[in-house]
Amino acid sequence: METFILESKIAPPDISGLIKRPRLLDSVISHTDERIIVIIADAGYGKTTLMAQMNQEIQGNSIWYQFDERDESATVFLAHITEGISRVYPRLGEELGPLVEKAATEPGEIDRWLSILVNGLSEDGGEPALFFFDDFHLVNRNNFIVGALTFL
Repeated sequence: METFILESKIAPPDISGLIKRPRLLDSVISHTDERIIVIIADAGYGKTTLMAQMNQEIQGNSIWYQFDERDESATVFLAHITEGISRVYPRLGEELGPLVEKAATEPGEIDRWLSILVNGLSEDGGEPALFFFDDFHLVNRNNFIVGALTFL
Protein backbone atom coordinates (compact mmCIF):
# COMPACT_ATOMS: atom_id res chain seq x y z
CA MET A 1 0.00 0.00 0.00
CA GLU A 2 1.45 3.34 -1.04
CA THR A 3 1.19 6.22 1.40
CA PHE A 4 1.26 9.71 -0.02
CA ILE A 5 3.40 12.15 1.90
CA LEU A 6 1.79 15.42 2.94
CA GLU A 7 4.50 18.06 3.12
CA SER A 8 2.53 19.98 5.75
CA LYS A 9 2.93 17.09 8.22
CA ILE A 10 6.72 17.13 8.09
CA ALA A 11 7.56 20.79 7.53
CA PRO A 12 7.50 23.46 10.23
CA PRO A 13 4.78 26.08 9.73
CA ASP A 14 5.58 29.48 8.28
CA ILE A 15 6.11 31.81 11.21
CA SER A 16 7.17 34.93 9.36
CA GLY A 17 5.50 37.99 10.79
CA LEU A 18 4.61 36.41 14.11
CA ILE A 19 5.61 38.02 17.38
CA LYS A 20 8.65 36.50 19.04
CA ARG A 21 8.77 35.93 22.75
CA PRO A 22 12.53 36.02 23.34
CA ARG A 23 12.48 35.22 27.06
CA LEU A 24 10.29 32.16 26.58
CA LEU A 25 12.25 31.10 23.48
CA ASP A 26 15.57 31.43 25.33
CA SER A 27 14.17 29.41 28.21
CA VAL A 28 13.19 26.53 25.93
CA ILE A 29 16.41 26.65 23.90
CA SER A 30 18.48 26.48 27.07
CA HIS A 31 17.11 22.95 27.57
CA THR A 32 18.00 21.47 24.16
CA ASP A 33 20.51 19.17 25.82
CA GLU A 34 17.63 17.37 27.56
CA ARG A 35 16.23 14.13 26.09
CA ILE A 36 12.73 15.56 25.89
CA ILE A 37 11.09 18.96 26.21
CA VAL A 38 7.33 19.00 26.63
CA ILE A 39 5.39 22.18 25.99
CA ILE A 40 1.89 22.08 27.45
CA ALA A 41 -0.73 24.82 27.24
CA ASP A 42 -4.31 25.26 26.15
CA ALA A 43 -5.23 25.78 22.52
CA GLY A 44 -4.21 29.15 21.14
CA TYR A 45 -1.33 29.85 23.50
CA GLY A 46 1.36 29.51 20.83
CA LYS A 47 2.91 26.08 21.38
CA THR A 48 3.34 25.44 17.65
CA THR A 49 4.70 28.93 17.09
CA LEU A 50 7.18 28.55 19.94
CA MET A 51 8.42 25.21 18.60
CA ALA A 52 8.71 26.61 15.06
CA GLN A 53 10.65 29.63 16.35
CA MET A 54 12.91 27.31 18.34
CA ASN A 55 13.46 25.23 15.23
CA GLN A 56 14.36 28.37 13.26
CA GLU A 57 16.60 29.77 16.00
CA ILE A 58 18.75 26.68 16.57
CA GLN A 59 19.51 26.31 12.85
CA GLY A 60 20.48 22.67 13.22
CA ASN A 61 19.10 19.43 11.94
CA SER A 62 15.47 18.97 12.82
CA ILE A 63 12.66 16.59 12.05
CA TRP A 64 9.18 18.07 12.32
CA TYR A 65 6.01 16.03 12.69
CA GLN A 66 2.50 17.49 12.79
CA PHE A 67 0.06 15.00 14.29
CA ASP A 68 -3.55 14.96 13.13
CA GLU A 69 -6.49 12.58 13.15
CA ARG A 70 -5.04 10.60 10.18
CA ASP A 71 -2.32 9.38 12.49
CA GLU A 72 -4.58 6.64 13.76
CA SER A 73 -2.88 4.69 10.95
CA ALA A 74 0.52 3.34 11.94
CA THR A 75 1.49 3.28 8.25
CA VAL A 76 0.77 7.00 7.84
CA PHE A 77 2.81 7.81 10.94
CA LEU A 78 5.79 5.67 9.98
CA ALA A 79 5.80 6.76 6.32
CA HIS A 80 5.83 10.44 7.24
CA ILE A 81 8.38 10.17 10.03
CA THR A 82 10.61 8.09 7.74
CA GLU A 83 10.39 10.81 5.07
CA GLY A 84 11.35 13.44 7.66
CA ILE A 85 14.29 11.33 8.80
CA SER A 86 15.36 10.80 5.17
CA ARG A 87 15.76 14.54 4.69
CA VAL A 88 18.28 14.77 7.52
CA TYR A 89 19.80 11.28 7.36
CA PRO A 90 19.35 10.00 3.78
CA ARG A 91 21.16 6.70 4.32
CA LEU A 92 19.07 5.90 7.40
CA GLY A 93 15.88 6.82 5.54
CA GLU A 94 16.81 4.42 2.75
CA GLU A 95 17.19 1.66 5.31
CA LEU A 96 13.93 2.44 7.14
CA GLY A 97 11.73 3.11 4.10
CA PRO A 98 11.27 -0.46 2.87
CA LEU A 99 10.37 -1.59 6.40
CA VAL A 100 7.50 0.85 7.00
CA GLU A 101 4.59 -1.34 5.89
CA LYS A 102 5.86 -4.39 7.74
CA ALA A 103 6.60 -2.39 10.89
CA ALA A 104 3.10 -0.92 10.82
CA THR A 105 1.25 -4.19 10.32
CA GLU A 106 3.22 -7.14 11.68
CA PRO A 107 3.61 -7.71 15.42
CA GLY A 108 7.14 -7.14 16.65
CA GLU A 109 8.39 -5.49 13.44
CA ILE A 110 8.06 -2.01 14.94
CA ASP A 111 10.77 -3.00 17.42
CA ARG A 112 13.08 -3.80 14.50
CA TRP A 113 12.25 -0.48 12.77
CA LEU A 114 12.85 1.46 16.01
CA SER A 115 16.11 -0.38 16.71
CA ILE A 116 17.39 0.47 13.23
CA LEU A 117 16.37 4.10 13.82
CA VAL A 118 18.07 4.39 17.20
CA ASN A 119 21.21 2.57 16.05
CA GLY A 120 21.32 4.62 12.87
CA LEU A 121 21.02 7.89 14.76
CA SER A 122 23.84 6.93 17.12
CA GLU A 123 26.07 5.58 14.34
CA ASP A 124 25.63 8.47 11.92
CA GLY A 125 28.30 10.55 13.63
CA GLY A 126 26.93 13.76 12.18
CA GLU A 127 25.19 16.60 13.92
CA PRO A 128 22.27 15.31 15.99
CA ALA A 129 18.73 16.26 15.06
CA LEU A 130 15.93 17.54 17.22
CA PHE A 131 12.53 15.91 16.75
CA PHE A 132 9.52 18.21 17.03
CA PHE A 133 6.16 16.48 17.57
CA ASP A 134 3.29 18.96 17.34
CA ASP A 135 -0.27 18.31 18.55
CA PHE A 136 0.58 15.05 20.29
CA HIS A 137 -2.66 15.30 22.26
CA LEU A 138 -4.50 14.21 19.09
CA VAL A 139 -2.89 10.75 19.28
CA ASN A 140 -2.02 10.31 22.94
CA ARG A 141 -4.38 7.33 23.14
CA ASN A 142 -2.88 5.57 20.12
CA ASN A 143 -0.92 2.69 21.64
CA PHE A 144 1.23 2.21 18.53
CA ILE A 145 2.43 5.82 18.38
CA VAL A 146 2.78 6.23 22.14
CA GLY A 147 4.75 2.98 22.30
CA ALA A 148 7.05 4.03 19.45
CA LEU A 149 7.76 7.45 20.99
CA THR A 150 8.25 5.92 24.43
CA PHE A 151 10.86 3.59 22.96
CA LEU A 152 12.74 6.60 21.60
